Amino acid sequence: MARKSLTAETKRTVLDRFDNSCANCGEKETYLEIHHIVPLSRGGTDNIGNLVPLCWKCHQLAHSGYNIREKQKEILKTAGGRKRATTRS
Repeated sequence: MARKSLTAETKRTVLDRFDNSCANCGEKETYLEIHHIVPLSRGGTDNIGNLVPLCWKCHQLAHSGYNIREKQKEILKTAGGRKRATTRS
């Protein structure tokens, strides 16, 4: 069965929550990819609270085994207040 794509409205809402910036590094890109914090394959959903925008670099890292889980926990705690996580040094 084919997976449904996210709606344009959902994508726009996710991007707006993070001021059109990467949720991991804070970089503003012309194109940000929408990432599922809890993967669909592990029971995650397309709900706004499970989605974050990532630049292509951070998205690649997230899917290549780089552990951004701690950053994602911070994102989940602060997303409601529109505060972005800080960049790692």
